[in-house]
Parts: sequence; C-alpha cells; structure tokens
Amino acid sequence: EERHLIETIAERLASVFVRRAAEHRLRDSEDRFRRLFEDTQQAITLIEDGRFVAANAASLAMLRYARLEDFLGCTPADISPPFQPDGQSSVEKAAAMVRITLDKGSHQFEWEHLRADGEQFTARVLTTTIRQGGRDLLHIVWSDITAQKQAEAELADYRRDLERKVAERTAEVIAANESLRLVNEERRAVFDAANVGI
Repeated sequence: EERHLIETIAERLASVFVRRAAEHRLRDSEDRFRRLFEDTQQAITLIEDGRFVAANAASLAMLRYARLEDFLGCTPADISPPFQPDGQSSVEKAAAMVRITLDKGSHQFEWEHLRADGEQFTARVLTTTIRQGGRDLLHIVWSDITAQKQAEAELADYRRDLERKVAERTAEVIAANESLRLVNEERRAVFDAANVGI
C-alpha cells in the first residue's frame, strides 16, 4: 500500500510538473508573439466584427494616434475619406475588400486613409483571415506608400514632359528637313533649267 501510495503521489507530482512546464512554455510563446506584434516596426492591426480590436505602436504612429484607446473600436471607414480615388464609397469598398479576404483567405490592395490629424495618405494593405475560437479575425499589415506614389506621379509627369519635348523637337527636325528638301529641289530645278554649264 505504501508503495502504491508513493507511486500515486509521484504520478500526481509528475503530472503537476508537466502541466506547469506546459503552462510556462505557453506563457513564453504568448509573450514572444505579443512582443513580435507590439514591437515590430511594421504596422499591424486586428479587426473583429468590422472594428479594430488590436494595433501595435507602428500602426498608432503611422495613423498619428497618441493612445491605443482612441483607436480601438474604430472602423476602417472611420479612418478613411468618404470616397476612394476610384469614386467608390469607402464604406462599400471596405465591405467588398473584407468579402474578398474572407473568400480568398488574404487580399492585397491600396487604400486611402486619414490620419488622426486629418492628413490623407495612401497605404498598401495586406489583409489575412485568422480563425480564432470559432470567429474570424482580419489580420492587417499595412505600409504608408504616399512618398512612393508621389515619386511615381512625379516620374510620370517628367516622362510626359520629356515625351512632349521630344515630340516638339522631332516636329522641328521634320520641318527643318522638309525645308532643306525644298531648297535642294529648287537648286536642282535651277541647275536643270540653266542654259549654261554649271
């Protein structure tokens, strides 16, 4: 009986140690992923039922929110202008982007957003569906690409200006060539019509 009692106590102690070790590993894992989410320089947020439920410091900095509490509970429409550049309502287009994400599992697109101070900016957004506890969360990774879009617009303007200048210069060269052709034809006509040897 004593031996059986000792074995039972040993099994229970071992079970407690194993459970505590598993709980410790789980806490470490959760802490590691929490730090990855919170400390990364990449803006990351989570949406549940159409509202932001989590955001890291990089997201708050990009959106210029001083406090997390001011941002949580907002919807994508709350941080968007009324209409996107294609003319679609931000509310309707946001719902369409969510549907695409839920259907495909992930979706990448560009979106016009508003910072807390009202400044508009363009973001590249990657949304991914995450199943957690029987509910769908949207994991959002986004980047401010305003400077890139401005550089692309400036490059396009420069290219159009260069193409216009090339077209103008080409027209000038064609006109000069035509003028030379006419002068050469006149000379040839004079030489051909002359009664004396030239």
